[in-house]
Amino acid sequence: MMLSVNYVRVSGANCRKKKRRKKDGMTRKIDIFDTTLRDGEQSPGASMNTEEKLVIARQLLRLNVDVIEAGFPISSPGDFESVRRISELAGDAAVVCALTRAVDKDIDSAADALKFAKRPRIHTGIGVSPSHMRDKLRITEDECIERAVHAVSYAKKYVEDVQFYAEDAGRSDFAFLARVIEAVIKAGATVVNIPDTTGYSLPEDFGARIKYLMDNVAGIDDVTVSVHCHNDLGMATALSLAGVRNGATQIECTINGLGERAGNTAMEEVVMAMRMHGEELDAHTDINTREFIKASRLVSSITGMNVQANKAIVGANAFAHSSGIHQDGVLKKRDTYEIIDPAEVGVGQSQIVLTARSGHAALKHRLEELGYEYEGEELDRLYTAFLDVADKKKEVYDEDLEALVNERDREECAIYTLEGVQVSCGFPLKPTATVTLRGPEGDVRTVCDWGAGPIDAVYKAIDQIVQVDNDLSEFAVNAVTRGIDALGENRVQEMTQKLAENAYDGAPLHFIGHLQRNKVKQVVGKVALIESVGSYELLEDIDRQAEKLGIVQPILLEVNVGGEEAKSGFAVSEVRAAAERAKSLSHVVLRGLMTIPPVAESEHGSVPYFEKVHALYVDINASLYDNKLDILSMGMSGDYEDAVRCGATMVRVGTAIFGARHYTL
Repeated sequence: MMLSVNYVRVSGANCRKKKRRKKDGMTRKIDIFDTTLRDGEQSPGASMNTEEKLVIARQLLRLNVDVIEAGFPISSPGDFESVRRISELAGDAAVVCALTRAVDKDIDSAADALKFAKRPRIHTGIGVSPSHMRDKLRITEDECIERAVHAVSYAKKYVEDVQFYAEDAGRSDFAFLARVIEAVIKAGATVVNIPDTTGYSLPEDFGARIKYLMDNVAGIDDVTVSVHCHNDLGMATALSLAGVRNGATQIECTINGLGERAGNTAMEEVVMAMRMHGEELDAHTDINTREFIKASRLVSSITGMNVQANKAIVGANAFAHSSGIHQDGVLKKRDTYEIIDPAEVGVGQSQIVLTARSGHAALKHRLEELGYEYEGEELDRLYTAFLDVADKKKEVYDEDLEALVNERDREECAIYTLEGVQVSCGFPLKPTATVTLRGPEGDVRTVCDWGAGPIDAVYKAIDQIVQVDNDLSEFAVNAVTRGIDALGENRVQEMTQKLAENAYDGAPLHFIGHLQRNKVKQVVGKVALIESVGSYELLEDIDRQAEKLGIVQPILLEVNVGGEEAKSGFAVSEVRAAAERAKSLSHVVLRGLMTIPPVAESEHGSVPYFEKVHALYVDINASLYDNKLDILSMGMSGDYEDAVRCGATMVRVGTAIFGARHYTL
């Protein structure tokens, strides 16, 4: 049934214009309405399950956002459940909002999902641009207003706090938009949302639109005016700030600017802009900005949407300097090239990126941070070597510098120096190696030999030159730095038979595998590195034994989660308790979690289980360990497809959160 409503075209003459009051000269408080879990999830490829949404919601509460738009309940059972559980989680800390169309059943579903929320808000609305009314909704202006008023009135039966969105307001007629907004305010809307849904507007035009509403809509001073801007032309932040400058008191935004098409206004950008220009904008927020980096990495890891390096505030390069001139200035005084203290957003400190454009000052500074002090000619020689590497690579990392310094030390104290090696092998050829070494007296010898393989041939040739029989016990080739252009490191362990027989006399034992209770006493005394512990309770045993033996700090890399317990469900509380307990121990440092999903015949299979473990892991890492855990490990029983899917997910997560440092399957 359509409502019969009388409308009055508003004009500035019959509006009550009130100046918003300030307390004690403070700037206006701008509410931050986060829609990462709703609009952010609409970004292609960024969908999240309920557990992952809960993890992000906890981080949003740590950020101290004012409103969390938790989802669109009518859209799916998963979204409904997400809204319900986030409502329980948030308590009094934040308003929890659910989106609807101007449809009764949508509003019914939203009210049901929000029934446990202490501060519920229903967000309903309709398209108001000529394009939306004509081509999508196929309704007249009067019908549009009638639907808008009915939706607000209907939502008001369930909750006091009702937000109305005028979809595509950025392309609507000014006078008609004012009619719609005044009508929904009279119907009981407490918040009116003016979106630039397509990111079409210019900042000055959008600001003028907000000012027009502030000057021409009766009752608008008694409600919150919100702006929701998209980034299709790269101006979402500018549009939102233009709205604030002209009277808006709520900004709708997402972490990392995630959202439909080109994304939404990035929370970190508008908040820091208001912090920098609070007096000019007459605006401030209550956001805990030191949580921005954690929030950014968390959302990136869960959604798989990587943040571009040059992204403002949270990008990898946001506080990085590679120009020698800039580096020199920042090292002398940070604010010569930085307007924000990186610590304010959780970065810690500025990053001096060493490249071929870096000067002596930057290299000396980084070496000192690594514990090396070089001056004068020594620094000049190292700088020359540094430039040789920098010309071949885009960026020189700490590992590169360590390699340069250590290689220099090895050259100074080496008895034999490798001058050259050439290997020939193939089928059906016999592997041969030609090795040239420079001896202690400076003499150069070249020897050719053959072996069972190329490495064997190389070492037989070396044996001939140095006249010492050696056994090759281990050979590995590793990248000691990051990237495809990484410096390489060959690690070779050679032992005579006598050394091999006494290898573990007093030497640390690198324990690999499941540490059982009956092995704690005999193993912990030798442990320098424990890779896997089969039970949470062993944490205390290891700590007590280490205390008795005077071991300062054995490192616990992984705690297994699962096994028999996994068959009967996932004990979230048990995992969190173990992680919290590990923080209190004196001799054990938690570095990561190893998960064991249910066996193949489990009802739910391994992949859903892993998704749940992943969400918990990310939450523990952010909330308890300040994102310092760097091991994400998984052992599983299941079919091949499960293994591939789980492994791919884990590598994605490991890469996003930890820079691909460690992950095992």
